[in-house]
Amino acid sequence: MKAVAIKPEYHPLNVANMRKSLFLFFAFLSASLFSQVPQEGLKFFNREELEQMIQTIGGPSFQGRGVGQPGYRMAADYIAQNLREWGFQELNPNPNTLVKEPGFFQMVPMWKESIKSANIASSTKAVMLGEQFVPYRTNGMSQLTVDEWVFLGYGIEDAKYTDFEAKTDVRGKGVIIWDGEPQQKNGNYLLSGSKQASKWGRLQTKIENLSKKGAVCILVVTQNQATIQSQLNRWKEPRIQLDTTYLDVLKGQRFDVAPEEKLMPVQEMVLADPAQQPKPAPKATTRPPVFYIMENSAMEIFPTLGWKKMIKARQSLKTMANQGVLMNVSLSVQKNLEKIEEPNVVGYIPGESGKSVVVSAHLDHLGIHEGKVYPGADDDGSGSSAILMMAKNMIELKKANFPFQNGILFVWFTGEESGLLGSEVFSNVPTIKKENIICNLNVDMIGRNDQIHQGNTDYLYLIGSDRISQRLHEISEQVNNRCCQLKLDYTYNDEKDPNRYYYRSDHYNFAEKGIPVIFYFKGVHEDYHQPTDSVEKIELDSYLKACRLVYETAYELISRSEDLPRKTKK
Repeated sequence: MKAVAIKPEYHPLNVANMRKSLFLFFAFLSASLFSQVPQEGLKFFNREELEQMIQTIGGPSFQGRGVGQPGYRMAADYIAQNLREWGFQELNPNPNTLVKEPGFFQMVPMWKESIKSANIASSTKAVMLGEQFVPYRTNGMSQLTVDEWVFLGYGIEDAKYTDFEAKTDVRGKGVIIWDGEPQQKNGNYLLSGSKQASKWGRLQTKIENLSKKGAVCILVVTQNQATIQSQLNRWKEPRIQLDTTYLDVLKGQRFDVAPEEKLMPVQEMVLADPAQQPKPAPKATTRPPVFYIMENSAMEIFPTLGWKKMIKARQSLKTMANQGVLMNVSLSVQKNLEKIEEPNVVGYIPGESGKSVVVSAHLDHLGIHEGKVYPGADDDGSGSSAILMMAKNMIELKKANFPFQNGILFVWFTGEESGLLGSEVFSNVPTIKKENIICNLNVDMIGRNDQIHQGNTDYLYLIGSDRISQRLHEISEQVNNRCCQLKLDYTYNDEKDPNRYYYRSDHYNFAEKGIPVIFYFKGVHEDYHQPTDSVEKIELDSYLKACRLVYETAYELISRSEDLPRKTKK
C-alpha cells in the first residue's frame, strides 16, 4: 500500500488531533469499507490487499499450514518476506531467545511423536495399548515407575464440591481420578446446576491443577469405551509436542541438564527394548504424563483400592477421595520421535519508551490429514492476515515519522493447534524483555460470524480484557465507542463459561504471567476444524470492522505513556 505524503499533525490517529479528524477518517467510501482521509491521510486498510493476503494465507497453496509439514514453512517465509520488504527491524541472533540467525524467526523446538506401543503393569495385571488403555499425552515420558498412588475422586477442587482435603499431598505421586464430573439423576451437573458441564468437565482443567500440585502421573478412569477409542484414533497420525528441555532449565524445573547442553538427540529418546532401560525415580513435574484406562482394568491393576465403596460414593454424588495405596506400578511408552523446529515469526517496530504492545495471531492450522487439506481460512488465516495488514500500516506510520511512544511487536505463533506451543516459548523467552511487554492483543477467528449473531454481524467477542487490568478494558471500550461502535460481547469472558476460550488461544500464556490481554474472537461455526473452512466463506465486511477495532486499539496503546495497572490478586 502506497502512503500519501502527509504531515504528522494531520493524521487521524494523532492523539492531539483525534477529535477534529475523526469524522474525516471514518467516512465511508463506496470502493472501500474504511475511508482514506482526503488529501492528507493514510488508508486504514486496503480492502483488496487484505483480501489478497487472506486468499494467500488461507488458500490451498500453503496446504493448511500444518506444523511439521511444508505448508507451514511456506507461510512463515511469506510473512517474513513481507516484513523484510517493508523495512521491519530484523532480530539479532541470541541463543537465550532461540533466535538462531538474523531475520524474523524465533525457532520453537518440538517433537513429532507417534506411539508404537504402551503398557501399564502392576504385580496383579498388565494392560497393553488398545481398547482398555491409551496415553492421552506423554510429555516426553518413555518409562516411569510409581510406587505411591492417591485416588482423588473426580479430581475437582471447587468451592461447591471438592475432592481435596487440607492434608492432600500429591507431590511426587501418581493420581487416579474419575473421568468427567458429578451428574445428578435428572441429567444436571452438580456443579453447574444445569445440563451444561462446568469447567471441571474438561480434563485439561484437572491436569492444570494437579500439575501445579506436583503429580508425576495422572491416570483417568473411564467407563466409556468411546473415550478410549477417540484417543486411539488421535494417535493414528503423529502429534506435535514441545521439546521443553530448554524452557525447563530456564524456569528451574530441570536440574539434571545444564543450560548450555544440547537437546537430547532423537535416538536416545526411542526405546528399543523398554525392559532394558533404567526405571527413573518419579520427580515432581509441571508436565505429568496422562493416561486413560477402562474402569474394569483399573480395578485389576489396583485391586486393594476399595473400588466398591468408591463407586457407591460416586453414585450417591459423595466424594471418597484421598484413598492412598502403596503399589509399584510401571508405565512404558515406546515411541517414534522426530525432532523438528518451526518458527514464530516476529516483526518489531521500536518506540521511545522501550516498552511494547504485542499483537499476535497463530499462523499454524491442521495441515493435510488423510489426504485432505484443512485450509484454516478463518482459523486463523483471518487473524494472521489481519495483523499482517496492520503491520504494513504501522511501519508506514513509522516511516512517516508519526510518534510511537511505545513499540509494537507483531508475532505469528506456531503450534497453537498443538497446545499453544509457540506462545509458550515466546512468553517465557520473548525477543524483548518480559517486563517491557505492556499487553497482548491476540486475534483468532475473526473472519466469520456465528449463528448467535446472524441478525447483527457488527459484533466482536472480547475475552480477558478486564481480568488483569481494568484500565485496558476501559481503553478498549473507549476506542470502540469512538471509532467502531461494535457490539462487544463478553459472554465468553465469564469465568464460568464451559467453553473455556480464555484458556484456549495464545493470549493465555501471557495472561498466566500477569500480562494484560485481550482476545478478539467471532465465535465458532460449522466449518471449525473442517476441510470446509475456506477463503470464499470469509465475511469480508464484518471482518474488516473487527480488524479496525484491533488496529485502533493497538495504536491507542502505543501512543500512551501511562502504564496499565494490574489488578491485585485475591
